[in-house]
Amino acid sequence: MTRDDLAADWAGGISPALTGLADDRGPDATPLDFAAATLTELLADLRLAYDTPAEAIHPDQRPDLLAIAGYLGETLLQVCSGRWDWDDEPGFAERGRPQITDPAVLAALTEGYWGWDANPAGTPPGIPVLAPDPVLGIAAISPLHLVLSALSDRGGDPWRSRYDELAAAVSDYAAAHPDWAPEQTETPGVGDCYGIPGPSPILNAWLAKWDNEFHSWAERYPGDWDFGGESLDRLDDLVAAHATGPQDLDAPQNRFLIEGAVWYLGEAQRRGGRPSRWVYRDWRDMPTDSDLAHFELQSSDNAAVSLPYIILSSAAEDQDRKSRRKFDRWRS
Repeated sequence: MTRDDLAADWAGGISPALTGLADDRGPDATPLDFAAATLTELLADLRLAYDTPAEAIHPDQRPDLLAIAGYLGETLLQVCSGRWDWDDEPGFAERGRPQITDPAVLAALTEGYWGWDANPAGTPPGIPVLAPDPVLGIAAISPLHLVLSALSDRGGDPWRSRYDELAAAVSDYAAAHPDWAPEQTETPGVGDCYGIPGPSPILNAWLAKWDNEFHSWAERYPGDWDFGGESLDRLDDLVAAHATGPQDLDAPQNRFLIEGAVWYLGEAQRRGGRPSRWVYRDWRDMPTDSDLAHFELQSSDNAAVSLPYIILSSAAEDQDRKSRRKFDRWRS
């Protein structure tokens, strides 16, 4: 396998590993929400479970160690963007930071296999690392080193400190380069929950646009637009009057109407249904080329998503009102 293959295999295995980690932590533990504060709690739990790095790196504990390293890495990716990589160059164990000096732990890192499969030790060699966005000039980060070093040096909150350092580096670079923004990444799903998309300048700009333009939209298409369930029947009627099929939703002359309808349907669900927020996903496979399909609503518990454009498109294809039913389901 190539380095890219190993990195992709590692990234692909994080979601089921985190599901197992969440199950082990129990229902009363703080959810694995990829927030900085959760790093502090998870580190405290780790230090209660293991006294030394040698205990944590023991083969019997390896699934737990890898899951924690995966969670730590994914949380750091939320602030520095970038991607997973695989460091298999000679000296990878010594090169990682914070530096590990225990010969036995270094040997275990060098000789072990640090992927998800039950491969023989050391085949293939190397460790998963984060490669932050190159423009930041930050060296590769080894979550395994961060986990193990936090057990040898038990003072402070090193994971939160590293998170804050990365956030500061991103903030400084963004201030000096206004046209740059961190690449959006999505966290792995945990259990039945969806992944959490990172911040999106596209989404922020779109929401600001429709906060300003909705008044003009409502004037052009008069009605009692109070974001309630009955108004969604009127919304479906309005869209149906201009779109007799899904292809009409993307017609240039209907752009203002449909874009406003997508925003309105999502806002009605957000305001009147379960706690939720807008998210933007530009990598989801969609049965349409419309950019509006990538604006989604995701519940605060990450257990459900709603796709307003797809709801309207499906309604146009089936010639059926669906917005009210989807709204009621979102509330239940």
